[in-house]
Amino acid sequence: MESFSEGEKQQIKKIYEETIAPTTAIVNNQQLELTKLSRVSITEVKSVLSVKIVNAQQRKLTVTVDIPEPIKELYMPTESFIRIVSILVDNAIEAAEKSTERTISIALFAVDDTQYCIVKNSIAESTINLGDLYEKSYSTKGNDRGLGLYSIKRITNQYPTITLSTAINQQSFEQKLVMKTTVHE
Repeated sequence: MESFSEGEKQQIKKIYEETIAPTTAIVNNQQLELTKLSRVSITEVKSVLSVKIVNAQQRKLTVTVDIPEPIKELYMPTESFIRIVSILVDNAIEAAEKSTERTISIALFAVDDTQYCIVKNSIAESTINLGDLYEKSYSTKGNDRGLGLYSIKRITNQYPTITLSTAINQQSFEQKLVMKTTVHE
C-alpha cells in the first residue's frame, strides 16, 4: 500500500481548500435559499419562485430568500401574483447581472392583515426615471421593451387592496408589493 508524501498531502489540501471547499459552500448556500420556499404552501408560487431562483443562481447571482413564516394563502388572486412576481424577479435578474454586486433578495411575509413581497436587486447605476417607470414602452433595456412594469400597474389598478412602490438608491432597486385583506379608509 502506497502512502502520500508530505508534498502530495499539501497539494491535496491546497486543491481542497481552493476548489472543493468553496464550491461546496456555494452549493450548500444555494440549496439553503431554495429550502426556504418550503414555507410557501401554494404550489404554483413555490414552483415559479424556485425556477426564478435557480435561473438567477445559474447566472452567478447571489440570491437571498426571506420567508420567515408559512404562507398558506395570498391576499390577491394567485395568477395575478405570479405574473407580478415573475416580472419583478426577471427584471431584478437582468439588472443585477449588470451590477458589480450581482445580488437579489426576495422576501415574502405577512404582518397582521397585510402581506408583503419585496424584490430587491443591486444595480449598475441609479439613473432610472421613477416617474416614467410604469409607462407603456418605457425601458432602460432598449427598444421593443417596457411592457412588464406597465402590465404590473394595470394588474394592481384592478385591486384597491394592492399597491406597488419603488425605491432606488445608488446601489439598489427595490419593488414592494403590498397586499391587504381589506381596504382601509
